[in-house]
Amino acid sequence: MNGLLPSQLRSLSYLTQEKEQELKEIVGNLKPNDLDDSHFDHTLERIKGQVLLNPVTFDDPKIRDHRTEDRQMQGNAINPFPHRKQITIVDVEFPFEGSEELFSHSPNGYSFGGSGTRVYQPDYGNSITIEVEVDNLDKDLVLSRARQQMDTTFSLIKQINPSVESWSRTKESQIESMLKNKKDELDNFYK
Repeated sequence: MNGLLPSQLRSLSYLTQEKEQELKEIVGNLKPNDLDDSHFDHTLERIKGQVLLNPVTFDDPKIRDHRTEDRQMQGNAINPFPHRKQITIVDVEFPFEGSEELFSHSPNGYSFGGSGTRVYQPDYGNSITIEVEVDNLDKDLVLSRARQQMDTTFSLIKQINPSVESWSRTKESQIESMLKNKKDELDNFYK
């Protein structure tokens, strides 16, 4: 249920620079055994899994829990006096696949609309859980409000995914090339 304000997001370019530095360190520390013919493909896949970013895709939301609370309410047009009201708080989980680091970064030049917008952050594992407040247990209403609360997060991911796909596609071929060059370098050094 954690959310970041848009101003707290770092640019995607910081994340890709960190990943590129990580790649250089990983390749720089490879040993001849990591790159011999029997281990080369395994090492290649391990490094790709560690360095490449995967676009985020969301699965259908799932209602996980609910509870009720008695709250003090301010007066409004319908009931002008302060009063107590029972509300229901529903936990809605949005499972996703992809790189969870993307939720704390934004594409260059991306702007957020509205005040109070939040980018929800992943919980444990690949999901985001948010709380939705309603007057009664109406599943359609709960899911509709949950999606509304996630609008900024969905928008961010929709904007960042193409950049991530492009960067990873480019970086994937560079990783293969770097490993082949490192294999040649280590073969020459140790033989």
